[in-house]
Amino acid sequence: MITLDLPIPPSVNDLYANRKRGRGHGRYKTKEYKAWLRAADQSFFAQKWRIDYIHGPCDLHIKVPAKMRGDVDNRIKAVADYLVSRQITADDKFYRKVTIERCESVSCCVVTISPVGPE
Repeated sequence: MITLDLPIPPSVNDLYANRKRGRGHGRYKTKEYKAWLRAADQSFFAQKWRIDYIHGPCDLHIKVPAKMRGDVDNRIKAVADYLVSRQITADDKFYRKVTIERCESVSCCVVTISPVGPE
């Protein structure tokens, strides 16, 4: 099992924006998302020494502060994509179950990843 403390992720609505014209048109990461990724990396690298990477099926549980504004379900995508991009988990297709909750006892985003065996 892995537990990571990460900054509170931005809403899925704030991850990407669209360029409408010119060279490089299409989707791009927003400044807010890039800032969160940098902050998440700082937090992750401070905790990396105690991480055993998970390469198969797993359950993902996310806790966010109770007073966080916005919908909790909009925070899952940034966390799931981050875990894959840093190879903490192999691929989000291996997430068997994903849960998220507001919690009075946390002040950041607490992510617990639990490997699961075959059923």
